[in-house]
Amino acid sequence: MKILSLITAFTVAATALAQAQVFDINFTGSQSTATGQIDVVGGLAESGSLTVTSGANQGTYNLVSLTSPLINGEPQEGGAAQTLVLVGGDQIYDDVVTSGSNPFVTSDGLEFANNDNTGFNLFSNGPGSYTLFDTGPGVYVTDNGAATLTATPEPASWALSLGAFGFLSLFGAMRSRLVRY
Repeated sequence: MKILSLITAFTVAATALAQAQVFDINFTGSQSTATGQIDVVGGLAESGSLTVTSGANQGTYNLVSLTSPLINGEPQEGGAAQTLVLVGGDQIYDDVVTSGSNPFVTSDGLEFANNDNTGFNLFSNGPGSYTLFDTGPGVYVTDNGAATLTATPEPASWALSLGAFGFLSLFGAMRSRLVRY
């Protein structure tokens, strides 16, 4: 009975961890390169950042989520598109992420911005084709290229897996002792 309780607790913990997932993003275009990481819950990016390593406006930008204080207007439920107004132009985004799909973001995509009125919008043009749209003071750059989304194992997931292997080893050792005597 105790074993069944432990297995049930393990299953519940694993399910809770599976609800939130961390992903690495990489973009390579003809004018810019960017890498980042986002946290996705229920198909919506909730937090993260993007670091632009080549091209205009290099630096690190935070994800503008649907509940971010940077939104002009009221946040909407269910991934409805929002508009972020910047000096260089308006950026439309919806934060919808579909892991395992190509494309993994919609044509509205993900918005990353900083407090200097500069932002990047990563969106899809269709399978295998993405655009990183850069707007800021004096900059309006559209860069087409390739992007990837890769799941990142979290430390808590690794700890849970190691704990499960330890539990199974202990259970196997206890069972072998019972069989011998």
